[in-house]
Amino acid sequence: NGLLFYPSGYEGLEESPRIVYLGPAPNQQLFPAVDFLTNTLKKKRLFLVGSDYVFPRAAHEIVRDAVKARPEVEIVGEAFLPLGAEDVSAAVQKVRDTNPDAIVNTINGTTNFRFFRALRAGWKGSAEVPVLSVSVPETDVAADPDAMTGDYLAGCYFESVGTSEGKDLLAKVRRR
Repeated sequence: NGLLFYPSGYEGLEESPRIVYLGPAPNQQLFPAVDFLTNTLKKKRLFLVGSDYVFPRAAHEIVRDAVKARPEVEIVGEAFLPLGAEDVSAAVQKVRDTNPDAIVNTINGTTNFRFFRALRAGWKGSAEVPVLSVSVPETDVAADPDAMTGDYLAGCYFESVGTSEGKDLLAKVRRR
């Protein structure tokens, strides 16, 4: 009989009158991400990689559903990594073996940087095979910006972008 504030990405698989979901819902993040990859970047062979827990697994199913409406687009592979994984070699090899033209990334935490560094070591760059991440906060990018140079993030709000609208929003939040 309490109230829960859920600050993480919301997979959209349940709803409760006692939960305030603060993260993006799939229609706010995953659908626009797939649209960007397939319509704007014209990518047609997607690989899904994520951490092994509920949000990435649900997100991948949602991406699969979004791709079903696009017969020219296919999911060529998928890999899951344990949270906090240090060894990403099997996932990276699976990506390389399937030769996608874009990667949808739902990895969380420091495993992201291991994945990005291993993926790019001696393989195609982000111009050829971009990674679009949905679970990397801008504070992590700031900690190691070289790891993701040329790749993409899909999120609700990026404070570091510094638009006038964003600055106005922050001022209003701080005043309140």
